[in-house]
Amino acid sequence: CLVVNVGDLFQRWTHDYWRSSVHRVLYKHFDGHHRYSFVYFTGPHGDTLIDELPSPLFPKCEIGSSRKRKYQAVTASEHIRLKIEASQV
Repeated sequence: CLVVNVGDLFQRWTHDYWRSSVHRVLYKHFDGHHRYSFVYFTGPHGDTLIDELPSPLFPKCEIGSSRKRKYQAVTASEHIRLKIEASQV
């Protein structure tokens, strides 16, 4: 079994075809043992243009197309800035 947590960037790349899951951490202490987790986050360089990946799963937004573009192309830095703004209450 292989489990891949898809992040918001991948959701944006695939026009919501693959959805990002809500991140939550539950800590349970079992039988006196400690739990250790190691995570690694990575992403594109800040100047990288983030736009939909070409795929036969969904047509591109073109003039006259009935499909509306959900996400506009942005840089990776702008994507992070928008996520931070959206997370602040």
